[in-house]
Amino acid sequence: MLMYSYSLYYLIRLMRSQWLIPSEIEEIQRKKLRALVRHAYEKVDYYRELFDSARVKPEEINDLHDLTRIPITTKRQLQAVPIEKVTARGIQLDECMKVRTSGSTGIPLDILIGPKDLRFRGAVIMRALFANGYRLTDREVSLADFPKKGSPHWYQSFGIRRQKNISAFLGIEEQIKELQGENPDLLIINPSRFEVIEEKLRETDPHAIRPRIVMTGGNVLARESRRRMEAIFGVPVIDLYSSWEFGNIAWECSHRAGYHMNTDSLVIELIHEGRRVSPGERGELIITGLDAYAMPFIRYQIGDIGLLSDHGCPCGRGLPLLERIEGRNNDLIRLADGRVVSSYPITNLLRSIPGILQFRFVQEGLREFKVDLVTGKGFGRETIEKAEKGLGEILGPDIILQFRMVNEIPPDPSGKIRSVLSRVE
Repeated sequence: MLMYSYSLYYLIRLMRSQWLIPSEIEEIQRKKLRALVRHAYEKVDYYRELFDSARVKPEEINDLHDLTRIPITTKRQLQAVPIEKVTARGIQLDECMKVRTSGSTGIPLDILIGPKDLRFRGAVIMRALFANGYRLTDREVSLADFPKKGSPHWYQSFGIRRQKNISAFLGIEEQIKELQGENPDLLIINPSRFEVIEEKLRETDPHAIRPRIVMTGGNVLARESRRRMEAIFGVPVIDLYSSWEFGNIAWECSHRAGYHMNTDSLVIELIHEGRRVSPGERGELIITGLDAYAMPFIRYQIGDIGLLSDHGCPCGRGLPLLERIEGRNNDLIRLADGRVVSSYPITNLLRSIPGILQFRFVQEGLREFKVDLVTGKGFGRETIEKAEKGLGEILGPDIILQFRMVNEIPPDPSGKIRSVLSRVE
């Protein structure tokens, strides 16, 4: 019961802090940052060595500006050292939850989450749920890459937080049958998984599943995918941005004016060519988790690209906004003329063309691209012509496109289905 008390305590704090003004949230960040840096230096061998090599003393890190003196840490660096070296001394490893990142960058990483850290993460995601009308008595169904396992919690027998996880590796018809049978109030679905079942949903009864809330996560939510989901489920789609390293990072509220960054528990920097970007400018996300003490992440290069918003949200929350998430760093298309194009316009284009159920767009060279297509109703020569024309407008007229019709787009070893991938360094 003690851990449930922690959950409630964290949730109450978070529900209050989201309404603070930005300067008050920044003060929370500063206090948490100073405590985290001291802890990491005293308890985690990796960070002691990192700070010493950079000639940085913990007491010199007092605000967000000072944080830039600490070198960025990459997944490769953490993977190269024993897990004992990146976890805090005194932590009972057998009491921690161990997870492995998806490895969508090709580098999976083992992560340990302490019991209190785990409760805090749960409170963060509950805040996002409550902001979008979630009720504790709602029936929640997830269709994700790897459904959670474990015994039901005691409170679920009282109708609280009833959760069902449907394996995405079942047959399509079986997945839909289970979804229809559950008739969830809250549906959590990966956009790439929606693409797999979308056509079969339309063939059966597209309106048989009528959740009150639909949330997405796991892949970038393209504008066209959002539109198609909303047409089938009949409610606005709310997107979440999360990772194994940090839990929920940012989330949309019902206004959907951008993604509220959880800056009362994270420091989120967007970096381009070594400097922090301005609103409206693309940058790579560098994140510091302020409430994770078992295995801290300080100035961690998560590998995602995003844009800062230049406006606030009409909801009035003090949490600043990300305009959008544009995908992984290795989803960026680097062209022969020096331009860098994100996966966002490519994904929106291909998902808007009738006859394309799924696709995988792979850059093989500065001008060479392969496009695998799973075809559906309405596919024809004009489908390819629209794709060629649209891709030419985005990437330039001198590109070489090779189209291939396939029966399915297989998932990565991580279980995710990646739609855009560049093999150009």
